[in-house]
Amino acid sequence: MFKKTVVKLTIFYSFLFFLIFWGLSLGLYAYLVRSFQSGYATKVKQRIEHHISGGAEFTTIRTFFIERDNTILDKSKEVALENFRKGLLWINAILLFLIPTVSWTLVYKMLHPIKETVNKQKQFVSDASHELRTPLAIMNNEIEVTLQQEREPHYYKKTLNTLKEEVTRLSQLVTNLLTLARQEDSIQQMETQSIEIVDLISKVVESFSNRFKEKDISCKVEFPEENCIIKGNSSMLEQLFANLIDNAIKFSNPQTTVTITIKKDKKYVRVYVKDEGIGIPKEYHKKIFDRFYRIDTSRTQTKGYGLGLSIVEKIVRIHRGNISFDSTPNKGTTFIVSLPIKS
Repeated sequence: MFKKTVVKLTIFYSFLFFLIFWGLSLGLYAYLVRSFQSGYATKVKQRIEHHISGGAEFTTIRTFFIERDNTILDKSKEVALENFRKGLLWINAILLFLIPTVSWTLVYKMLHPIKETVNKQKQFVSDASHELRTPLAIMNNEIEVTLQQEREPHYYKKTLNTLKEEVTRLSQLVTNLLTLARQEDSIQQMETQSIEIVDLISKVVESFSNRFKEKDISCKVEFPEENCIIKGNSSMLEQLFANLIDNAIKFSNPQTTVTITIKKDKKYVRVYVKDEGIGIPKEYHKKIFDRFYRIDTSRTQTKGYGLGLSIVEKIVRIHRGNISFDSTPNKGTTFIVSLPIKS
């Protein structure tokens, strides 16, 4: 489909450019012929006749020189027009190969971003459909098995708990999908304000206090003494750091520590979220921010949809910052978020 569109547009633009150049060439050639015949040539002939003058005794000589100079002028005109015609033919011959090549290149460059966007959308819809199908299949299976025969009350309770877990996961998936959809090209629409990053992260950390206790994980926060004010959207930034802290908790073992450090330099506020968890093997580093990408689940019992870090990366990009990470398997991972200081 993409190649057919490129070919069609290339043919269309090539034909259009050929018409323009051929029209200009023919018009210029016709104008030059008319100029030689009615304008320039006539004036030259008049000057020749004016300069070659004399009495009756010189009539024959005068006629001879006029005819000679007119013949030379006509030949010169023909030679000039012939050279000009050959030049136009050479130029158009070159354009015959150049225009399709340039048209193909320009059309391809113009349509390539559209192709990538369409492919991403198709992949996104495909992945989302797959991810939605899995929990729905689990829920349907649980309900069918439960309804096959009469059960003890505790069995129904177990089924309902399983359904509740899947509904919660589905709700989180839908929320994340909506977040990604709303963040597409949202840099122009988002409301920004001055934000003290220390206060924002303190608020996010406080919201995870019960999660830290449930998993028996300590949280250590290291704040700088100076103010760290950035310009951004508070709800997006809260989600950014909430996703990073949530990941740190998910992939950390009990009785370990999640350390959050904030540093400031001349241009950026840098936030380090470090855990002592399972780490990320090198073979997964390049795809860790891709949508729906998850590390081999055999390494961990943690369930997820692989959207958290994709959302994080997009929020960071919207705020004109950058994100990186350093990870060692079985030792832990550190994510570094750099956000520009408010100027």
